[in-house]
Amino acid sequence: MSLYLEAVTNPHLTLRIVKDILTRFKLLPRAVVVLETRCEADPDDIDRQVLWPLQHAGAVRCAF
Repeated sequence: MSLYLEAVTNPHLTLRIVKDILTRFKLLPRAVVVLETRCEADPDDIDRQVLWPLQHAGAVRCAF
């Protein structure tokens, strides 16, 4: 299951809602939630931050 959300203004609230949806479908234990942010100057430069699960949380900078 992939869920793509654009123009998120409140990441903490959005994460809570996404985790609630994943819990209802019993998918939360297998889920990886990643926040991707594109650089305005270079759209190919993407920052990826793992938000869930917490033990894998962190920021990763990717450029393709």
